[in-house]
Amino acid sequence: MRTFVALLSLLFVISSYAQIETVPHQFWNNLSHFNPSYAGLQHEKQAGIMYEGFRKETFQHDYQIFYNQKLKKNFGIGINANHRASWDQTSEISIPVSYNWNISGQNHLAIGLAPSFRNYNPAEFYLDSAGNIQSPSRNYFQTHAGVTYHFKNVYAGFGVRNLHLRSWGDLEAGTWEPHLYGNFSFETPVGSRSVENHPHTLILSALYTYVNGFNRVDLNARMQFKNGLNAFIGGRVGSGFTMGTGWDFFQKLRCLYSISWQRNNLNNGNNVSHEFSVVYHVTQDD
Repeated sequence: MRTFVALLSLLFVISSYAQIETVPHQFWNNLSHFNPSYAGLQHEKQAGIMYEGFRKETFQHDYQIFYNQKLKKNFGIGINANHRASWDQTSEISIPVSYNWNISGQNHLAIGLAPSFRNYNPAEFYLDSAGNIQSPSRNYFQTHAGVTYHFKNVYAGFGVRNLHLRSWGDLEAGTWEPHLYGNFSFETPVGSRSVENHPHTLILSALYTYVNGFNRVDLNARMQFKNGLNAFIGGRVGSGFTMGTGWDFFQKLRCLYSISWQRNNLNNGNNVSHEFSVVYHVTQDD
């Protein structure tokens, strides 16, 4: 197994009240972040980096680096490294491990678990006895878990982040709310189905988020043309819209850009974000 390294964008905005993780608008690039059973599930190998920057009312930059690989005997492993830079700072690294069980025929069930370490530096400070400015750094150990059913090109999964939580380094570190994620994706050829013509491919993806009574649904439809061009639209139901484009080089290196408009319910304004991703992937058939 090749050495895999990954450091990346913590894709979330944490509200001062509910610690709700934000979801990147290109969430389908790395589903093992939300559901560890995706480690090594869809690709023999997958490595990528993602960046999302916000402007106007929200000063925030999210970075993510990830690697996923299928191992022998139906196992998979990965690594996710995330960092969010805003008024406060959050970093996380997790190692998803999965097992893909063949139920019968083309019916499969994958299960996954990911231990995680998180460091949180809040936007607060105090003066120590020497008069120096100090900021309380808070550390957390967490566990994420997930399960995914897939049949041919249909995937449906359920994941839980922050399932088990332990904090140290600060007696008042508090807790992070468990986040529940449901995901669905479907892939189908468009146009000629013959192998020689390499038909276009339509990929539909959805991600549902639930945390502490808060619900959110992200949708995306991406068309991958036979010449390598990618075009996609999507958004957050009731509050945002996303559109983007990019290119698949050699059918293995995908470079994408998207722009998103998100309604800000605090001031009735709009937040605009720009997202870039570069993902190398080797599919099961390559």
